[in-house]
Amino acid sequence: MFYAFCGVESSSDKTKRIEDLCAVEPLSNGEAFEVVNDQDIWHPLWKKPVNHQVNGKFIIAVTDRVRENEEVRGLTYSQARTHGSSRGCVRRGTAGASSQMTNIRNR
Repeated sequence: MFYAFCGVESSSDKTKRIEDLCAVEPLSNGEAFEVVNDQDIWHPLWKKPVNHQVNGKFIIAVTDRVRENEEVRGLTYSQARTHGSSRGCVRRGTAGASSQMTNIRNR
């Protein structure tokens, strides 16, 4: 997921992908991402603290994507359950994490 978010080619070997990911440079305008071909390409500040504004926005985007993926997966499990499958999805509360993310978003 990090590779796709940062515009790194995922078809190369693992070492090359990691090198390319580490080589992502900050944007000169200080923004967290740029839009290229209608896609957000993120430029996290790898050498800055996690709570830096740019990195905070990147983390929020990643966690939002994970949450969206889990919701889709949860729907799939719910649909499978109604069609006779015994597999289900357990959702856990994230109220504290959600409020922390809101604080970073509003900086």
